[in-house]
Amino acid sequence: MFRVMIGLREIGDFNLFVPAFQAFYKGVMEMVEGGASLNAVESTNFITMLYSHTHQPMNFYQVVGFAHEVGLLTEGGQPVDSPEEPPHHIIQAAFIRAIDEHAQVHGDDLIYTVTTMMATQERRR
Repeated sequence: MFRVMIGLREIGDFNLFVPAFQAFYKGVMEMVEGGASLNAVESTNFITMLYSHTHQPMNFYQVVGFAHEVGLLTEGGQPVDSPEEPPHHIIQAAFIRAIDEHAQVHGDDLIYTVTTMMATQERRR
């Protein structure tokens, strides 16, 4: 399952990545059209893969990069009409890569960051 956060607000949970991405794209575009700063767009929008005890977030740039990789966005950044759902193992690998990228940047702060994000999401429910 995938949870979409736009402007640090929970938009919804989706069983498949493509509908989650479509909600993410729509929410980000609404922020941009509403005059949101680049910093707000970059830092407050996520898709999180939910497991029974783990939440794996993918930030704005990681979502956009993955969407390009699997053909959900054109080279010009427009959404593809009627995209196919990528295989689950490909999606899962992208979320694991996102966690690894975060760990490389933040080192030992990874466990603290993931734990904090999970606690924040639980408080919002």
